Amino acid sequence: TACGTYKYLGHQITEQMSDDEDIFRQRRTLYAQANMLKKTFHCCSNEVKTNLFRTYCTPLYTAPLWFKFTKASMYKLQVAYNDCMRILLKQPRWCSASQYSAVWVSPHSMLYYALSCINLFAD
Repeated sequence: TACGTYKYLGHQITEQMSDDEDIFRQRRTLYAQANMLKKTFHCCSNEVKTNLFRTYCTPLYTAPLWFKFTKASMYKLQVAYNDCMRILLKQPRWCSASQYSAVWVSPHSMLYYALSCINLFAD
């Protein structure tokens, strides 16, 4: 195509073989899902919101394919994840999300894998 971006099995592939575009797509999806959960389940308890967040927001099916990306794009994904936690818990933006990340992210999830890639593969 003229734009230089292809989608194959849900994964964005660019002519430069960079994964930044796919990480941006995932970040955008994460915000959309968190806002949908907030709107639909605003009256539920934090435990219910936690389970819904784990189910709908943490699966990153193409994360194991990410290899060539900038550290900034992975950092922005981590910030988006923390923002989404704050959105659901109705916490202010300046509130630290690190206290929630251990509760919300299972070490076996794709999101945990993707966030751990920051130190392993980033330029």
